[in-house]
Amino acid sequence: TTDSWDASSAQDGSVMCYVEGTVLTVAGNGSGKITLSEDARYTFSNSDEVIDAGASTVEGLDVFSAVTAINGLNILDTTAVTAMDYMFHRCKALVSVDVSTFDTSNVTSMSHMFGDVINGGMALTSINFGEEFVKSTVTDLSYMLYFCTKLTTLEIDDCDISNVVNLSNFSRACNKLTSFGANNLRDWDFGNVVDMQQAFRGLLIMPKLEFENWNVAKVKNMYCLFCQNEKMFTEADFSKWNMSNVERVDFMFWGCLSMTSLNCAGWDVGNVKTFDHFIARCGKITNFNHSDWNVGLNCENLNAAFHSYKGTEIDVRGWDTRNVTVFCQMFDACSNLRVIHGLGEMDTSNARDFTQFLWSTTGLEEIDLSKVDTTHVVDDYPLSANATFGDGLSGMFAGGVQELQNALVSFVEFRKDIKKPMTERAIDLLIGKLNEMTGDVYKQIAIRNQSIMNGWQGVFPLKDETQTGRRQPYQKQTKAQEPEGEQFIENARDAYID
Repeated sequence: TTDSWDASSAQDGSVMCYVEGTVLTVAGNGSGKITLSEDARYTFSNSDEVIDAGASTVEGLDVFSAVTAINGLNILDTTAVTAMDYMFHRCKALVSVDVSTFDTSNVTSMSHMFGDVINGGMALTSINFGEEFVKSTVTDLSYMLYFCTKLTTLEIDDCDISNVVNLSNFSRACNKLTSFGANNLRDWDFGNVVDMQQAFRGLLIMPKLEFENWNVAKVKNMYCLFCQNEKMFTEADFSKWNMSNVERVDFMFWGCLSMTSLNCAGWDVGNVKTFDHFIARCGKITNFNHSDWNVGLNCENLNAAFHSYKGTEIDVRGWDTRNVTVFCQMFDACSNLRVIHGLGEMDTSNARDFTQFLWSTTGLEEIDLSKVDTTHVVDDYPLSANATFGDGLSGMFAGGVQELQNALVSFVEFRKDIKKPMTERAIDLLIGKLNEMTGDVYKQIAIRNQSIMNGWQGVFPLKDETQTGRRQPYQKQTKAQEPEGEQFIENARDAYID
C-alpha cells in the first residue's frame, strides 16, 4: 500500500511525498530541485505543526514515526534555509539518514534536529553529515543529537562551531557513541558558547574526548556537562580551562565511574553559585587537585560537592562561604578522608541545611566544629541540639562519627537517671560549652563519658589535661573503671570506626 500527499506550499503537486511500507520518498515534478523555505523546522517531524500544515490530507496517518528510510533528500535545495530545528524530530524509527547534500551556509539553528526522548529515543545508527555540515553561521546546536541512543560513531570534527552560543544537551544520552571523529572534538572552537549544560552527558562508553584545550571562557552553565560518562575519564586534566564566567558546575562530573584523578587546579570559580554534587558518585577519585580555588560571595550551594571522594585530604581554606545555605552531604561517603583543612574556618552564618554533612566519613582524625553557626538551620536535622540529640547533630554525623550523637544521648539519659533532667536550653548550653572547650569531636565524646563515669552533672576538661587534678563533682564521685585522657579518646574512636 502506498500513501501519498501533496507537500508543496501552493498545493499544486510540485512536491509529492510517498510512503510505501516504512520508506518515505520525496519527489518533485521533474523540473529540478525542491526549494525549502527559510523556516524548515519540523520538515520531517511527526508533530502537530507538520501534520496540520502539510499532511492533513492523509487523515489519521502517523506520517513519520514508522519511517525507517527517507529517499530524495538529495533533491532538496536548502540554500535559503536558516532554521533546521526539529527537522527529523521524532522520526523515531529512522535507521540512517544522509544530509551530506544539504547546503547549510545560511543556517543559524539546528536545535533538536535529530534528537528526541519520546519512546526511548531515536533508532538512528548512522548520520552522514558530509564535510563541514555545521558552518560558522550556526548559533544553536542544543539537543541536536539528544537521545540518539543507537549511534556508535560520527564524523563531525570539521564542523565550525565558532559562533555557537547554545550547546546544551547537544549529544546527551548518546550512550553507544564511541567517537565524534578522528580528533574527537579537539579542534572545536567553544569560544562563544555560553550554555554547555548536559552537552556530553551520558556518553556511557565514549573512551575519550580531547577536551584539555577547549576555550570555555564565555561559558556560564556547565551543569551535568560530563556526568554519567562511565568510561571517558581516568586521569583528567582541566587545569587550563578558564572558568571565570561559569555560574554552575553542579553535577559536572557526577557518576564518572572510571575517574581516579581530577586536576582542576587554579580554577577561577569566583562566579560559581552552585557546586551541588560536583564530583559525587564518582567513587574512585583519590587525587583531586582543587588548589587555589577562589570560592566567593556568589557561592550558595555546596550540597554533596565532594560526595564519595576517596582521597585523604580536602582543602577548603580561604573559601568564602558566608552566603552558602546548603551544606548537606558535602563530605558524605568520603570514607578515606583523614583531614579537612579549613573546616573550622568555614563561615556558616547563612546555613539552612547540614543534613548528612559527614555521613559515612569515618576516618577523620580531627573535627573542629567550634565555629559552626547554626542560627538559621531549618532542615530536618539541624546542627544545634533541640529537645534531644536525635533532633540535633544526628543528621550531620549519622553513619559517620555517630558516636558524637550516642555520647550526648547517653549523657542526657544519665541526667534523667540521677533525677536531674536537662531542659532544651540546658542541652544547647552544654553543646556551647563543649565547643568552647575543644573543637575535637572525640575529645568532646571523652569529656561527656568522663562525666557519666564519675557521676558529674556538668562537663569538665579531661583529667590529664588539667593542672588541678579532679574537679569537684556535684555528687559523690565513683572510681573510674575505664582508661582516661587520650587513651579514652582512642577507645571512643575505635568503638565506632572500622
